[in-house]
Amino acid sequence: MPAIRTDSLDDTMRFALPSVRRTSALAVLALLAGLLGAPVTQVAHAAEVADLTASVEAPGSILAGESGSLTLGVHNTGGDRFNLGWALRVPEGLTPGSATTPSGATVGVPRVVAAGELGGGEPPAGTQLWIWEDVSDLPAGARGGLVVPFTPDPAVFPVGATIDVEAIAHTSSHASYRPVFPGSTGVGGPAAEAATGSSPASGTTVDVTALRLEKDQLTYAENELLRGVHEQGAVFRLRVTNTNQGATQREDVVALEVVDWLPAGLELLGCGGPDVDRSTHDWSGEGAGEYVGAGTLGAGRTAPSPCPSPDRVETVEADAADAERFGVVAGRVYTRVTWSLDDLAAGETRDIHYVAGVPLHENTLDWSHAAGGEAPSATSGEQAANLDNNTGPSTRHGSATSAEDGEAWTNAARVEGFYRGPVAAGADRLVHDTDDETITAMDLAIVKGVDREHFEHGAYATFTLTVSTSEYASSSDVTVTDTIPDGMCLVASTSSTTCATSGSFGPWQVEDVVLGADGSRTVTFRYTAGTLEPSTSVVLAYPVLMGVAYDGPGLGPTTSGDGFTNTVEIEGTTTLEPGVADRLDGQGPWHVRDDSAAGTTAPFASISKRVLDRDALPAEGCAATAPGHAGWQSEAGDFRLGDTVCYLLTVDFPDEVHTRNPAVADVMPVGIALEGWQLGAGSPVVSGPTVADRTLTWLVGETGSGTSDRIVPRGSTLHLYVWGTVQPETVGTAVDKPENLMKYRQENVEGEVFYLRDDASSQVLPAPLSLLKGIRDVDGESTRAAQSQAAGDGTAFGSNRDGVFIVEDEVITYRLDLESDFPVHDVVVWDLLPAALSALELGQLEARLDLPAGADVVKASALGVSGDDAARWAIVWDGVEVDTLAGGRFRETLVYSLRATPQMAEVATSHTNTASIISYKTETNDGGEREFFPADGPSYSGRPPAAERVPAPAGRRTTDPSHVRVENVDVTKLVSSPAGTNNAGPALPASSGSTQVAIGEWATYTYAVTIPAHTSVVDGVLTDVLPSPGHWEVDAASTTVTYPSGATAPGATSFTHAGATFSVNPATGELTFPAGTYTAAAEETFTVRLTARIRPGASWTHSSTNRTNTAELRSSGAPKDSATAHTRLVEPDPHVSKVADDDTIVA
Repeated sequence: MPAIRTDSLDDTMRFALPSVRRTSALAVLALLAGLLGAPVTQVAHAAEVADLTASVEAPGSILAGESGSLTLGVHNTGGDRFNLGWALRVPEGLTPGSATTPSGATVGVPRVVAAGELGGGEPPAGTQLWIWEDVSDLPAGARGGLVVPFTPDPAVFPVGATIDVEAIAHTSSHASYRPVFPGSTGVGGPAAEAATGSSPASGTTVDVTALRLEKDQLTYAENELLRGVHEQGAVFRLRVTNTNQGATQREDVVALEVVDWLPAGLELLGCGGPDVDRSTHDWSGEGAGEYVGAGTLGAGRTAPSPCPSPDRVETVEADAADAERFGVVAGRVYTRVTWSLDDLAAGETRDIHYVAGVPLHENTLDWSHAAGGEAPSATSGEQAANLDNNTGPSTRHGSATSAEDGEAWTNAARVEGFYRGPVAAGADRLVHDTDDETITAMDLAIVKGVDREHFEHGAYATFTLTVSTSEYASSSDVTVTDTIPDGMCLVASTSSTTCATSGSFGPWQVEDVVLGADGSRTVTFRYTAGTLEPSTSVVLAYPVLMGVAYDGPGLGPTTSGDGFTNTVEIEGTTTLEPGVADRLDGQGPWHVRDDSAAGTTAPFASISKRVLDRDALPAEGCAATAPGHAGWQSEAGDFRLGDTVCYLLTVDFPDEVHTRNPAVADVMPVGIALEGWQLGAGSPVVSGPTVADRTLTWLVGETGSGTSDRIVPRGSTLHLYVWGTVQPETVGTAVDKPENLMKYRQENVEGEVFYLRDDASSQVLPAPLSLLKGIRDVDGESTRAAQSQAAGDGTAFGSNRDGVFIVEDEVITYRLDLESDFPVHDVVVWDLLPAALSALELGQLEARLDLPAGADVVKASALGVSGDDAARWAIVWDGVEVDTLAGGRFRETLVYSLRATPQMAEVATSHTNTASIISYKTETNDGGEREFFPADGPSYSGRPPAAERVPAPAGRRTTDPSHVRVENVDVTKLVSSPAGTNNAGPALPASSGSTQVAIGEWATYTYAVTIPAHTSVVDGVLTDVLPSPGHWEVDAASTTVTYPSGATAPGATSFTHAGATFSVNPATGELTFPAGTYTAAAEETFTVRLTARIRPGASWTHSSTNRTNTAELRSSGAPKDSATAHTRLVEPDPHVSKVADDDTIVA
């Protein structure tokens, strides 16, 4: 598999960030936003995949109270993945900053999911999830990343605390879905979950400390120090930064100090300058110091301020404890330098500068050549800039037998102090930090640079090579071997077009040019001006021509994304200066080498995706609109169902170079059906497209030009027009990325992949048409009380008044209010009339209906309706136009009247008819029209499948029932028992409350039904059921019925009223209305009086339990209303009384 550049985000901005525009192309997203008000947080846990790995890196430590940053990385070793999301678990107390890609492009702050917000203890207590979604795509083999700034709360994370973080990368295998993971907000549902693949978690820990130490060498490029302590020398800087949360100070035996360990090959020169020499031994023997002819020690460099004097300078051999504490190597000699610091205030930064150089010999512990034969005291500072102990091995660069690079030396430093501010529980107030710096000691060094960043066909780049020598040796036989990569060649000047094989550039002569098998040219330059004297620098500058093609077989042209690294190696023979040679008996010429590199990179293509404004579509079609037309936008709205949506995909290939193996993919939005595509004029050749799951992929360019790869000439511009039509699915499917997505990828000559993405948003209006049905008026009364309503007056548009009470022969006027967001025509509406009317003949129904012109009434079965609704009558409107603008929308009202039939007058009934939009047509932006069928409504033969039907506009409807009601009867019930001594029951008239009765004592039950005027009962029966009838004895001979036109004799079995016969069962008190429908011309009340007693000998005994009986009116076999009364059985309470009927006393 070709390699994927790991710097695709860092150096070349290879992928486009997600656009800040996020206008939905699907109305469902607008609907969701309106309904929910905020993103829905997912709690699903995504499946880990082995081919996706994440990493998280952090600074080893940060100062309390300061911000830090985390670097998240992800590597995809599997197939193409899309819409990368990140979940970073952090402890509470951290505040996120705005994340960027490693190249610095803004991604933004995360959405923060608080502890427990996802339920089930997720995230765990004390933690948060930081969520970034849709950061980038991640093609096969690609790497991605995120740089995340954060700021800890110092009260939560004081010195000594640790910050533990854990990152997981989430991707989708489907371009239209965001991955679903805990804390994500995608709306793709199960399909998006199935497409999600996540990395295993990766974590790290950040320590919170009080001090930071940074050590840097400031003088020599590439950290290559030229040897010498008189004419050469490097400035080093130690920077100490204290936390802003408290002071760091000395404390008893704890010092506030910096300790720097200079390796044996470095000589501390203090602040540099002419007055630093503390040597007492004259190695030259002639009073010159280190060697005959030596200058002033330290004069080669002066340190900037501040350059404080150290408290201690001592030459030591590091032991194991030093190695553990400072990071030095045990057993090696170092110059240990200690600076005591004044107290560091909160937030203070302090610098220490000093100069060091590479002497002839390494420092040792042997001070026998010093005055007195002993080392100066550590506190005197005189071991610095003192060559008395420089008796160790030579620091010379190279060797006598082969050309070698210089020796590397590492010095390590540590700062330590006592921190006075707040610390974490159990943390030590003794705080420290360390840093190190590695240099290379050189006698001959080379540094290479180039004057331009980007490669360009036929242009020139100038490479500059700076060659420098040390203080101790001259260099001769200096050759520079420069490997110029394939695609470039040396030229004599910036006007030459011929690759040079000879020539000179100042004192540098081209000695040889060798064309390698890989197409590179190895150019050998020889310095012809003789010997390079010590401490001198010369420059070799030469131009190269950046070629159109590689020389290597099968590579073809130089292309976008190709890297051209020019490596150089210098070799020479060094000869020690005479006085220096005296110090190194037997050392003759040595061979040395050094290397350096510089390069350029070929620039990349850029892409854009645009959508054409709805009204800009020309009659000739999408491709007739020039790419520069103002109608091409990054987002466009107000598209309607059936419209043609045009997209323009543009790739601007770089002007500087050709491009290799580009491919363009277009992911059509859900609900936009592909209709066609066309290549724009002047575009490079494309093949394809291949089409898979709404994704079209074109391979761009042609093979040839010496390679099997496809090549696009430089300066080309690709325009691809793609168009589709808006389908009902557009407003019925939830996806995370409803935009039209453009994907671009290309390769360089090494097969490395680079990628970009862009999108264009086409906002689709929801289905426009809705319907509301309600009662306009009953017998002209438009404000009669309604069970539900949107307005109190039925004459108002959209009043939607339902549940109005009606009686037989009243005229009900219905209104069907059609409302559309834009004009629609040829609307078909069906209104299914109440089922109570189904048995009527057509003529009978028509006699009751008042229909407007254009409306017809038919059996629903004739319309293809099946099931229970097939027998219903339906009113049909066909060809309705909704094109009158009112109230911000287009409106039309359909009205018809129905005179209530006897079938609709039965008490306590409701009669519903349901109006539905069956179909309508809209004009499309290509000049045609499209017919649509709402998703709701009756089922009928020939109806389009559900996927082809459109939902109602958000918050509106395309089918709406409306009903009228008939008032119910009113049943009442009373019971009474005779008043008497010790009988607490009331006398007549009785209430419906509990009444006492003893066995054998008569009770009278009175129950009645009131029927509203102009309403009906069907096969009506009024009954009264005594509790446990077997215990009761009814006095049938006393049963009576009172009715509107009279009353029955006691015990009568029938009566006649309003020309109809009613039946009475005196033994039960049951009143039967005439068979069929009985209609009350006016409000009528029928009252039955029934007398009964508990049979003597009944097994009932005295009880506090109420005995309940219920009177009920049934119509059409169904109970309509009922009432209850209660009796309570009590024991008789006899009393004996005595009276005399003669008051004569007899003796």
